Amino acid sequence: MYMPHDELYDKILKKLTKDDIIIDMGSGDFRFPLLASQVVKKVYAIEFNPDLVSNALRIINYDLPDNLIIICADWFLIPIPSDITLITCLVNNPVIPEQWKKYKLILGELKNEK
Repeated sequence: MYMPHDELYDKILKKLTKDDIIIDMGSGDFRFPLLASQVVKKVYAIEFNPDLVSNALRIINYDLPDNLIIICADWFLIPIPSDITLITCLVNNPVIPEQWKKYKLILGELKNEK
């Protein structure tokens, strides 16, 4: 079940810049990627669950910003696009693939930051 982390959004959005190109792993219903798309150059939103993807797209009436790219895939299998400057992942206790470690990461650990 998807658990939104709305309490983190403001903290994370403040860490983003207009030049960032982010990939959000485990995007759920796309709440965070939609907000991030207003701040950064481009957002790739990765969600594994096709039901979440289709429901979220229906809710927003398929009205996506031009700089938001939605991909339904397993984050362990998808290659990281070459233009990425930052990876965000708000999933509880994610297993971090080795390929992510060479990028700047923002994880759900921000819950403990003040």
